[in-house]
Amino acid sequence: LDTKELLDSADFDEEMDSQRWIAVGEHEIRNLLELERVTSADFATMRALMSGKVPDGYLGFNWINTTRLPKVKNVRYCLAWIQPCVPFGMAEEITARIDERPDLQYTVQAYAEMSLGAVRIEDVGVVEIACDESV
Repeated sequence: LDTKELLDSADFDEEMDSQRWIAVGEHEIRNLLELERVTSADFATMRALMSGKVPDGYLGFNWINTTRLPKVKNVRYCLAWIQPCVPFGMAEEITARIDERPDLQYTVQAYAEMSLGAVRIEDVGVVEIACDESV
C-alpha cells in the first residue's frame, strides 16, 4: 500500500498512471495469497487462490512473479513502476539462423540475436520495495 501511495503522489496523468507494474518474488506472492482481502470473494471478483496468483489489476498493478530480483540475506528487493517512466526500445529485430556445424560432426546449432533495452527516465515513477522474507 505504501508503494501505491508513493506512485499516486507522483501525480501522473490518467493514461500514464493506468500502466502500473510490480515485480515480486514467490515468497511475496504467497504472503499476499494468505491475506483474506486478496482471496475472499467478498473483497475480490477474481479468485486468487484458484489460480495461485495475484490477479492483474489488484491495487491497480499488473503483477509479475519472478526469481530474478536481487536478494541480500533475508531481504528481496522488489520493483514497482509506471510503464512510460521506464520505456522499452528495440534497436534491431531478432535475427535467427539454424546451421550445421561441420567441426562438431554436423551437429545442428540454433543462433538468435537482437538488440534491446530499457531505461528509467522518471525517478518518481519507479519504487524499490525491500521485502523481509524471514517473516
